[in-house]
Amino acid sequence: MVSGYILVLAVLVLGGVIATIGDRLGSKIGKARLSLFNLRPKDTAVVVTILTGGFISASTLGILFATSAQLRAGVFEFNQVQDRLRQARQDLETARRDLEASAAQREQARRSQQEAQRQLDRTNQQLRAAVEQQRQTAVRLEDVETRSASLRSDLVKLQQERQDLLAQRQAVRDQIDQLKTQLQSRDREVASREAQLRELESKQTSLTREIQQLEQTLIAFRRGNVALTRGQVLVSKLVQILAPQGTQEAIDMILREANVVAAQATRPGIQEVREQIIQIPQAEVDRLREQLRTGRPFVVRILSAANVVVGEPRVFVFSDATPNQLLLPAGRSIGSTSLVPSSLDADELRQRINLLLTAAQLRARQQGVLSEVLEIGDGRIETLLRFLSQLRQTPGEVTIEVVTSEAISTADALQLDLRAIQNGQVKFSTEP
Repeated sequence: MVSGYILVLAVLVLGGVIATIGDRLGSKIGKARLSLFNLRPKDTAVVVTILTGGFISASTLGILFATSAQLRAGVFEFNQVQDRLRQARQDLETARRDLEASAAQREQARRSQQEAQRQLDRTNQQLRAAVEQQRQTAVRLEDVETRSASLRSDLVKLQQERQDLLAQRQAVRDQIDQLKTQLQSRDREVASREAQLRELESKQTSLTREIQQLEQTLIAFRRGNVALTRGQVLVSKLVQILAPQGTQEAIDMILREANVVAAQATRPGIQEVREQIIQIPQAEVDRLREQLRTGRPFVVRILSAANVVVGEPRVFVFSDATPNQLLLPAGRSIGSTSLVPSSLDADELRQRINLLLTAAQLRARQQGVLSEVLEIGDGRIETLLRFLSQLRQTPGEVTIEVVTSEAISTADALQLDLRAIQNGQVKFSTEP
């Protein structure tokens, strides 16, 4: 602070000295009537006075700047000082807010501590109460253990008695089970014998009826009066209904044709059929109608329901509609047999071939072929005779195979070919 006073005093003294010198210099220049820069002496004096005053100011500032670093910083670094001051104020505000937040947190921590202390006090009270309860429980536990020991002893006795009772009960149950098993076995045996008896009685009744029917049929056959046999096909037609309204007309046409066949069979020599002889249940007709309305091709057959003798006024029939579909492709083998032609005579050879064809026809029926027409090769008897002749002339063992001549559907005739195979090669056949 003393240095400041000295600096101010020095500035004042130096200013006075420089002002005195400037005044005297101006006076001398004025008296001497000197002229600078072609100015008048008076103006020249004024200029000198101004320059003297500027020198005073410059020297004053120079002394101040030279001797005071704070003044230099205040003049030349004022903006930077303002920025630092503003940043310091912001830091101060931030520190103040942090301080307030810290104070709030401290207050919250203090409250939490107080709450924790209260909770600790309550916990200590509960702990003391629990310790007391534990002590009481220990006393009770000793009493319970004493009673438990006594009860265990009683329990052992009761368990032993229970085991004895269980053993007795199991023995009784085993005896009951044995008796039940014996009773059930006898009941099953009785039921089985009763069922066998009922079955035998049913079979006896059925066989009696069949025997009576067979006797009647045999008598009719012996008399030559059987016109239709049970299951005989009266009419077989391939039918496909494209318009549903034509279904009943097609059924009526088939039934009329079956009626004619039945009349001609039961009434030989009849010329014109004017009455209905066949009888078919309405349910059969309804079922047939529903099948045909689907628009699929069906093989419709009308069959005799029983043996019919000549002269009977009614023939009971039933219908069968089987979808017409491909059953056997061309070239399918449906039977074969091996034989040595040289060891068989002509009749035996024909019998073997007939047996083979019958078995093939049976397999075809099992596949669904309904037609009873059987054709070998081109259908001529000469073709079959030629095959038999070639077969008799073949030495060694020959395998005769029956194959389909063409694809066969449900309604198609069974067209077959015979092949003679030897050493894995077809030697000859009825194929054209």
